[in-house]
Amino acid sequence: MVTLVVSGSLTAQALTLFPAVALAALLPTFLGLRLYRRFSDQRFRQVILGLLALSGLVLLATSLRELF
Repeated sequence: MVTLVVSGSLTAQALTLFPAVALAALLPTFLGLRLYRRFSDQRFRQVILGLLALSGLVLLATSLRELF
């Protein structure tokens, strides 16, 4: 944040959007922490890898749809 301010890249519009972006980043973080405490390490790893695989499949499907 300091680098953006010093370089002049931070605009007034970006500052007004900062609270929404911070909230959008913090809520899933807190949800992930709560879920992590409930699951075993192995189960949490399986859930995360499953979500990553699902995300990759969705990206692959959308890319293939644009190619054909």
